[in-house]
Amino acid sequence: MNVKKKLVIGAIAVGTIVGGAFAVNASNNDASHNNQYRNAVQQDVNRTITMEKASQIALAAYNGFIKEIEFDKEGNHAFFEVEMKTNDGKVELIIDAVTGDILSAKDKKQGDFSKEVAQFKNTYIAMDEASRIALSAHNGTILEIELDDEDEFIHYEVKMKTEKGKKEFYIDAKTGDILSEKEKEVKKAEIAKTKNAQIKQNKVENDDNDDADDRYDDSTKTKESKNAATTVSLNTSDDDADDKGEVNVERKRVRDDDDDDRWDDDDRWDD
Repeated sequence: MNVKKKLVIGAIAVGTIVGGAFAVNASNNDASHNNQYRNAVQQDVNRTITMEKASQIALAAYNGFIKEIEFDKEGNHAFFEVEMKTNDGKVELIIDAVTGDILSAKDKKQGDFSKEVAQFKNTYIAMDEASRIALSAHNGTILEIELDDEDEFIHYEVKMKTEKGKKEFYIDAKTGDILSEKEKEVKKAEIAKTKNAQIKQNKVENDDNDDADDRYDDSTKTKESKNAATTVSLNTSDDDADDKGEVNVERKRVRDDDDDDRWDDDDRWDD
């Protein structure tokens, strides 16, 4: 009996030691993982320019708005890839993340987009402002920001690297509000609801305009009918007058003929 108790206690002790070792090891792995993220974030933060600055460089070089900007590395070389919509098409830039120099620019002329560019600038926040909002909300490094249009909801999709790991969220391009995935879907639903209500209102107004056109057409047709009836009446009166005139002329002619006959009879009488 005592032997069994010793065996059980021994087994528990071994399990506790082994389990504790695994727990300590797992904890060390988590700590190491977090340290790697912190080091990576710190290395990115130490680079000369931020994504906000890279956005400002691109916007200063070309008149337009940024659709996408992404931080990337090739070996020890860090750079930003920028895609812009400009007055006459689009341009793709490579900006050195250390010096801020524009390393390359592929300018594609596609037509006149000056009105679209002006409308965007007057309606939505620019990419550099979206970058500033993201960094003020979360401590870390922006990896990518993309301007997106989902069911007419214009927003920025942001991907960041923070001390707690990677983080994705959205920024309303009109208000600058930071949104979660759920909040973004609510915004899309609100826009769809407003759009449907506007479509119904336009349909009602068009139906009212059609009814007004129909009433105008009916009124015009009635006036035309009345005018036609009046014209017929006038023509009939004119015809009757003409007929009476012809009858009177005929009667006068008959009387003249009778007078001539009587005159001839008188002449014969004189003879």
